[in-house]
Amino acid sequence: MPTSSGTKSEHLEDITARRSRLLSGRVSEQPALTTNRVIAMLKLLLPAIAIAIIGLTFAWSQLMPEKGKFRLGEASIANVGVEGVVMENPRYHGVDSQNHAYQISASQAIQKNQTDKLIFLEHPKADIFLRSDNWAAINSRNGIYDKSLQEVKLFGDVHIYHDRGF
Repeated sequence: MPTSSGTKSEHLEDITARRSRLLSGRVSEQPALTTNRVIAMLKLLLPAIAIAIIGLTFAWSQLMPEKGKFRLGEASIANVGVEGVVMENPRYHGVDSQNHAYQISASQAIQKNQTDKLIFLEHPKADIFLRSDNWAAINSRNGIYDKSLQEVKLFGDVHIYHDRGF
């Protein structure tokens, strides 16, 4: 607190002047200008940030390697009718009991009804990766997958290919 009477009076005049400015409605225009500038800047900055995020998301998806991406195959259920459930381009991937990776595909799979254990395959193809980086490929005209036995039986022009030429 000021000790001299002159400074007390100046202080009181300053408080009185501030009070009268507030009561009269006159407020400094400086904070309003600053707020308007911030709002104008944000009107430009926020949409620019949103566009940049969308662009980065698109660019990242284009630059990512194919291995990590989630893809749906081309298989589709064509119809369910008199002949049963028909699936176009079915594919199955798995590992057998000896840890060999395999893939089985067909041009079409037909199951007479949902409880039927047999699935008829048209133009089935199978690939299996064996020990020591060897592989075998098998294809035929027709096949039957027995769900209860977990076996595929092939018939009609069965061809077996091995990477060593057998």
